[in-house]
Amino acid sequence: MVFVGIAFILLRKQENFKRQTDNLLSHLPVIGDLIRKTYLARFCLTMELLIGADIPLTNALALVRRIVPYYPIRDSLKEIEADVMQGRSLFTSMQNYSVYDKKIISLIKVGEEVNQLEKSFHTLKEQYLVEVDHKTALLSSVIEPVLIVFIGGFVAAILIAMYLPIFQMSTSFQ
Repeated sequence: MVFVGIAFILLRKQENFKRQTDNLLSHLPVIGDLIRKTYLARFCLTMELLIGADIPLTNALALVRRIVPYYPIRDSLKEIEADVMQGRSLFTSMQNYSVYDKKIISLIKVGEEVNQLEKSFHTLKEQYLVEVDHKTALLSSVIEPVLIVFIGGFVAAILIAMYLPIFQMSTSFQ
């Protein structure tokens, strides 16, 4: 355990290790979706703020790429930025990546068509935050009984380990 902890501390600053860790975490059943939606909410929040400050879309994408530490989004933003620089729309560039679901692509398409990207990103941010809150509450309500049973079993094992020798000593005196 100590060796794994030391290896993790030493490797966590390497970019390749971070990329592999993010890819591994994104494939976990419940936690992966929660992590992805959390970072998508951050992405939408940052894009909303930057577009609201009248920063050009390509510059906003470059800034978001530096801000969001989640590698599936970060890697996709590099390609999306290059596509937008070549004249493709944002939503068509985002369709090529599985990290963005249909909801985000559809709302960005509508936002680009009506020139209201800031409102689209605001709506997406709010929806993702509600989903993250709901999934977090659901996850905690599932984990809580499991932890109670685990801690109860641990306490029972300690009690049995303490009292079993005492009971055995009392039967040996008779």
